[in-house]
Amino acid sequence: MTSPPVSRVICLRHAEAEINVQRRFSSEIPGTPLTDLGREQAAATGLALVDEGVAHVYSSPLLRARQTAEIVGTAVSREVTVLDGLREVGLGTREGTPGTNMEFFQHPAFQAWIRGDDLSPSFEGGETGTDVVSRMRESLDAIADEHVGGTAAIVSHGGCLVAGLLHLCANLGYADVERGVPGNGTVIVLERRDGEWSCLSWPTVVHH
Repeated sequence: MTSPPVSRVICLRHAEAEINVQRRFSSEIPGTPLTDLGREQAAATGLALVDEGVAHVYSSPLLRARQTAEIVGTAVSREVTVLDGLREVGLGTREGTPGTNMEFFQHPAFQAWIRGDDLSPSFEGGETGTDVVSRMRESLDAIADEHVGGTAAIVSHGGCLVAGLLHLCANLGYADVERGVPGNGTVIVLERRDGEWSCLSWPTVVHH
């Protein structure tokens, strides 16, 4: 009996951007560009994906993600398509305020999303967890449908990747977040089989 085709999606968090160095929260378009280190990280990630059979690269509309995707796309000789659903969590009045990655992940609303099933809270005036998980699921399902039996890559953001994937993949839970969250340039590998998503790799180092 022939097994049904499996879609594989390689998820990347964008490489280091100026906003990361400035230690500020930002999810509005266009956002800041990559740093020199970020460009090096993106190039290294692209080289690591050369033999992964990536058929297409998809990107969040934010500048830091698009620049990462363009560098990766060049390395794997594939075009880049921008998908609005891959953008970072809408932060409301927290936009542009000081904050680190860990402060983002420890925000009460975000903790509610990833510790249980309460997706109703939001960052101050920003998106709810329901909003984020819904658009991430829609985007990833559409990509998997487009590349049945193949591999695609996406470039997105730490917040929406953690929140989205924890509610998308049955084999991920809060304990995985405690072991590690996506740093700049991190690679997370997913597969969809029979309509169900699972995570094949998750970072094991906490990035501050």
